[in-house]
Amino acid sequence: MRPGVNLELANIYLALVSLLYHFDWKLPDGLEPKDIDISEVVGLIANKKTSLILHPRYSHCSC
Repeated sequence: MRPGVNLELANIYLALVSLLYHFDWKLPDGLEPKDIDISEVVGLIANKKTSLILHPRYSHCSC
């Protein structure tokens, strides 16, 4: 195991949390949550059959 792996993971989490916090993630126009296909492909790892496409919308934070 690399010595800096904990720092790398913390930085990845920080970037992900920043994206989730500062943006509202919306489905493309005309697509409802019930229309999303969540079935998986059989294989070594569980991949979804269809990709999930989300559009970021900047959320104005009143922080």
